[in-house]
Amino acid sequence: MTIPELEEQLRQRDAQIKEQAARIKELEREIEELKKLLVEKAKSKEAKPPKEATNYSVGGHERKL
Repeated sequence: MTIPELEEQLRQRDAQIKEQAARIKELEREIEELKKLLVEKAKSKEAKPPKEATNYSVGGHERKL
């Protein structure tokens, strides 16, 4: 291989590395955003009031006349 060919290969490799670094940053931002959404979702579930217990007594199942 000639020097110009090797230099071209290096330029291509450098360009590929820059693209990969940009993609990694993009994915890291997306991960952080998803983590925040998960925390918000978990907090929203904690804030809900508990449901009333269903009445399972015999009196609750008797027919009213």
